[in-house]
Amino acid sequence: MNHARPKRRTVRVIEPHSRKPAVVSLIVAVISAFVVYTAWHMWQTEPPPPPVVRGLADVDLDWKCATGHRFRAKGQLSPRHCPRCAAEAEIVDRYDCVKHGSIEVAVRIEIDPAGVAVPGRFRIGDGDWAPAGEGPVCPHCQKLMRRPRRDPLDGRTRAGRRAPP
Repeated sequence: MNHARPKRRTVRVIEPHSRKPAVVSLIVAVISAFVVYTAWHMWQTEPPPPPVVRGLADVDLDWKCATGHRFRAKGQLSPRHCPRCAAEAEIVDRYDCVKHGSIEVAVRIEIDPAGVAVPGRFRIGDGDWAPAGEGPVCPHCQKLMRRPRRDPLDGRTRAGRRAPP
């Protein structure tokens, strides 16, 4: 048996190792990054406009009078009179309880120290008005209820009007 080692090939270095290609690559990378950043900065769009803050009088809310008539009208701090019977009406909204589902809640709006209209008091059914705190409490289980998120485009037609029920 022939256990001879295979012959190694020798490599001859003709030129000593140079740092020139590495330096050129680094300079090209830095210049490229600068060009890309400058182009991005020049073509960058303007920042988005701030959100439109609507006042209470700009928003249509659901109202319900003591006799049960329902209507939509602009928001206001004080109770409104029903257009049908002239009885006092309150803003109504629906809040969700995890256990008991959706419950109608009367809402009184107040102005907070920052000047923003916020729910200030809640009443469920014919109960007493309660301070808003973190939100209304379910009358059955006494747990905090949450206002359901609504899609602002839900039920809208292409013309921008509400679709018939």
